[in-house]
Amino acid sequence: MEALRIAGGTFGSDLSYRAHVANIGWMAWVGPAFTAGTTGQARQLEAVQVRLSGASALAYSVECRAHVANIGWLPWVKDGSTCGTTGQGRRAEAVQLRLVARTTPTATPTATSTPSTTTAPAADLAVTGDTGIDDPAAAQVLAGMARARTALIVGDLAYDPAREAEYCAFVRSRIPAGAQLLPGNHEAQDGDGAFSAYTSCLPDLWSVTGSYAEGHWYADRGNMRLIGIAPNIALPSGTRTYARGTVEREELKDWIDAGKAAGKWVVVSMHMPCLTVGGARLLVRSHDHRHAPRQGRGSHPLRP
Repeated sequence: MEALRIAGGTFGSDLSYRAHVANIGWMAWVGPAFTAGTTGQARQLEAVQVRLSGASALAYSVECRAHVANIGWLPWVKDGSTCGTTGQGRRAEAVQLRLVARTTPTATPTATSTPSTTTAPAADLAVTGDTGIDDPAAAQVLAGMARARTALIVGDLAYDPAREAEYCAFVRSRIPAGAQLLPGNHEAQDGDGAFSAYTSCLPDLWSVTGSYAEGHWYADRGNMRLIGIAPNIALPSGTRTYARGTVEREELKDWIDAGKAAGKWVVVSMHMPCLTVGGARLLVRSHDHRHAPRQGRGSHPLRP
């Protein structure tokens, strides 16, 4: 083996992993669909470390074992422990991964009862926008988002041109699993980096239907249908307005209706509103209107 790439699966977006490579040592942590190791350099992969984050890590351990040259299968290890060998010059020839549910030990009864504490579960989705690569507050927000199962950044990313790769590293250092992206005006008409470059280093985590590169897609994750759109963002592929009668508006309506018909919470996210004046926003629509959040002024971007 020279490299390893993990993608897909129910918990794929919560995995991060890194490789130990001959004559290099441990390489950087990467997230789903990224390559750990090297290609085209004839360097053998000797070990890997694999870990879970977010809500998945509370419920499961990820276990790994490696088949090593002249040794065979090594014992299972878990949660970021070294899977393979280092310092022995032995190549890893195969790797097996498995998820194992965590078990909570039954507490031994005591004569004196103590108040119990409850830890809030990690959120399924964390969303932010207008981050900026040099903003300390943005760094803190991104680090907090790593506790969620998955993360979405709705545009206006680095606020600086030619720093796309640096911004991706900035995000990954705080959210090891990476983040899903939508374009903002700074990645299009304002010229602060090309959105295509950002999506190359922070690729699609959710296997979306539609176009991740053009910011027009949906993905079903658990009981949510997540929809991303990019109204009035002047990308090289064109500018979608979502105005009455446009193809993109009709497609969006179909995605929303299908999600509600399936009994899902429908989350529509965008950087610039479709038909209202304001900043980046997140619109959440419930499939059960009795429990829908109250709508304020300007919160109906699809209303005629």
